[in-house]
Amino acid sequence: MITTMWAAAATVSPSPTDSAADGGAPFTLGDGIVTAIISAAVAIIIAVLTPALQSRQQRRDAVHAKFDAATAALLIVQAKRHVPNGLPESGLSYPGNGDQRSDYNRTTVERGVTDFLEATGSAKAALAEIAQYVPQARHWVTLTWEITEDDEQAMRDTIEQARPAAVKTERFLRTRGTVK
Repeated sequence: MITTMWAAAATVSPSPTDSAADGGAPFTLGDGIVTAIISAAVAIIIAVLTPALQSRQQRRDAVHAKFDAATAALLIVQAKRHVPNGLPESGLSYPGNGDQRSDYNRTTVERGVTDFLEATGSAKAALAEIAQYVPQARHWVTLTWEITEDDEQAMRDTIEQARPAAVKTERFLRTRGTVK
């Protein structure tokens, strides 16, 4: 189809006998036809490139979202580590008796531990999502059950350093890349 359009857009030179019969004036296509053909070619190119560029941007946005989720999950683990563990025995009033206060404190501590463990599990799942881009993440997921305070800052720094290379792996016509 494109070769047909290209051939139609080319200037046609008649043979010497045809030129002589018409008075010697060569035949050329009008500017309107050439403009229409160029416009059609541009429209076809845009129709092909636009979805490819949108797909690339969506893939890059997905990589950013995975990195954002991993960083947020690590911060949530640290937030869950530092929650109140019940009411102190003195200083705050509690509307119930001493046994009710003890039950409340025990329940609060148990809930805090449960929330911390769930946040740690979620963080490890988020780290597993970026393991193809951050090779250290595989080690972090399997090393120990806990993400310690000392390790968390180094993990976030490593993740942020690996982000540009991970986003760059999502190239124009490549659907998935890995960081070497």
